[in-house]
Amino acid sequence: MPAKIFAAFALACATVAYSSTPFAESDAAQQEINEAGNAAARAAQHSGVVRLGDQATITLPPNVDFVPRAEAQRLMQAWGNAADDSLMGFFISPVGGEAQWIIPVFLQQDGHIRDDNRKQWDAGKLLETMGANTRKQNEARRARGMPEAQAPVWLQAPKYDAAKHRLVWAVELKLSGDSTDGDPAVNYNTFTLGREGYVALNLQTSKSELPKQIPVLTSLLNSLSYNKGKCYTDFNSATDKIDDYTLSGLMGSGSPAK
Repeated sequence: MPAKIFAAFALACATVAYSSTPFAESDAAQQEINEAGNAAARAAQHSGVVRLGDQATITLPPNVDFVPRAEAQRLMQAWGNAADDSLMGFFISPVGGEAQWIIPVFLQQDGHIRDDNRKQWDAGKLLETMGANTRKQNEARRARGMPEAQAPVWLQAPKYDAAKHRLVWAVELKLSGDSTDGDPAVNYNTFTLGREGYVALNLQTSKSELPKQIPVLTSLLNSLSYNKGKCYTDFNSATDKIDDYTLSGLMGSGSPAK
């Protein structure tokens, strides 16, 4: 499971748009980004309810678009990310808007995740594992002629809200050779647990823009609602599958619960 969590981790750029990114270095890579971006723009949902399989829904707030699964997966791969079947789409600022951010949404249904180890994780070890996953993602980026991402550093250490069954943490990261020392990229990660897995909303923006985008993420999280029978508290130990990974596993500890 941990490798899936980092599918969007290597996006690692401070500027995000439908049709271009600053780190596409080859003509072929840029052409695919442009084509994938155009497809995403055509498919974007501008209002209403976003359905995440049979598990949950999210209501779109004003000035937020949703790019569906197929187009989102194509664009993520064009940007140099590994394929990830759990990617359901992403939220993004409308075409032509000034805001430059993206919030991929993932749905994982590998089983119920126990939260009984929420005070047992080692932040230093987690960061080391994130760095290892970043290096693995860099192999794909090199093959596409894109710059590599550097190892991340904490912006917000992991916190778990037991009442909402939500895990939150944030990291800063930069691309190799990036001269923007004062404004690193940020991945702000949220995992909301359900009966059969989790929904992850992971804001990707720049550090300077983060305060402006947190309200957008908060609005999406506030409207996230598990369907009847799919909430964390609906778990039935007699019938439901339990995932091998606990909260520390979600953050990339690299080992399942014992």
